[in-house]
Amino acid sequence: MLSDLHKRLSEPCSLKKIIKSSYELNQLLDKHNQLNFLTNHIKTLLPTELAPYLIQAVLKGEQLVLTTNASAWAHRLRFIAPSLLNEISHVKTISHVKTIKVTILPSEPAKKEIATPNTNLKLVRTISVQNAKELRNVATKITDPEIKAALLKFVDHAH
Repeated sequence: MLSDLHKRLSEPCSLKKIIKSSYELNQLLDKHNQLNFLTNHIKTLLPTELAPYLIQAVLKGEQLVLTTNASAWAHRLRFIAPSLLNEISHVKTISHVKTIKVTILPSEPAKKEIATPNTNLKLVRTISVQNAKELRNVATKITDPEIKAALLKFVDHAH
C-alpha cells in the first residue's frame, strides 16, 4: 500500500487532477471561483474608474462586503453604495442583499532600508557641534595617525 502511494506521488500529475481527487481542495477551488465570479460581476456594476480598485466582494448573509486597498477608494465605494444596492436588487442571485460594508486591506508595514556590506549606501553620521569640539580635543591627543584621522573625519560631520 505504501509503495502504491509512493508510486502515485512520484508520477507526474496535473494540478487539476489533484484538486479533483481531493474533496477539500475541490471545495476550496469552488469557493475561489464563486468569489471571483461575484467580484467580477460587482465590478461590472461599478463606475469604470472605480472597478479596478475593488479587490474582492464577499456575501455574508444579507450583507455584501467590498474590499479595496485605499481609503480614497473606500470612500468612493461608500458614496455609491446606495445606488449599487439598488442595482443589486435587480440581480436574482444577490437580490437578498440589504446592506453594503466597505473594508480596506491593511497596508504592509513600511520596509526599513538596512545598509549591508553588499549595498552602496553611505552611512551619514551627524553629531552636535558641542560633541564635535570635545572629540576634536580628544583627537589632538591621539598618537595613532589612523585613529586620529578617522576621528577627525567623523568630527567633520558635525551639525
